[in-house]
Order: sequence, then C-alpha cells, then structure tokens
Amino acid sequence: MAPVFSEVLPWGRSLDEYRAMFALEALPFGPALSRARGLDVAGGPASFTVEMTAAGADAIACDPLYEMDGAEIAARIEDARREIMAVVRRDRDRFVWKSLASPEEMESRRLAA
Repeated sequence: MAPVFSEVLPWGRSLDEYRAMFALEALPFGPALSRARGLDVAGGPASFTVEMTAAGADAIACDPLYEMDGAEIAARIEDARREIMAVVRRDRDRFVWKSLASPEEMESRRLAA
C-alpha cells in the first residue's frame, strides 16, 4: 500500500531532478537556453525556476504556497519534512533507491532544492 498523506505537502525538487523525471535531458543548456521558456505549476519550494532563470531561460513559477510569507513557507516545509521522512524511513524497503542512495540523501536534496 502506498503512503497516504492527509494534505498536499511542500517538498521541492531541483532542475536536475525535473530533467530526469520529465525527460528534459535535451534542454539546450548554454546560449540556446536563453530561448527556452518554462512554467512550473504547483512546484512548491522547488528550485527549478531559479535554476532555469540563472541559466538564462525565461521561467516562472506559480503555487498557492507563495501566498504565504517566508517564515510560513519555512514552517510548512519543516512540518512536511518531519511527516514525509517518518514515512520514508519507516517504509524504506518499499522505495527503489536508484537515483537516490538513501532516505538521508533524499532529505538533503529536497531541502537543498
């Protein structure tokens, strides 16, 4: 049985993770990226838009989470971290640890994003 959460939890991902998830490996990094456009919908605290913009793309993100101020967002992320990581650690044998080596690496990457 898959883990079930009572609400949507903010848990970010990086540009590299988005590239792998959505088969975006062919994104034209370098000068050609300045012609790329991206929309991150409901990405929560993901770093995708920041990384795309820094690389020269025209990217924007929208999420109801952004109605909160920084302290509220940080508190929601911390609450989500505790809830998600409790489930991941409890059920670690039900995950495929291929792109991430461990629950600890997953936690570190999500918080970095």
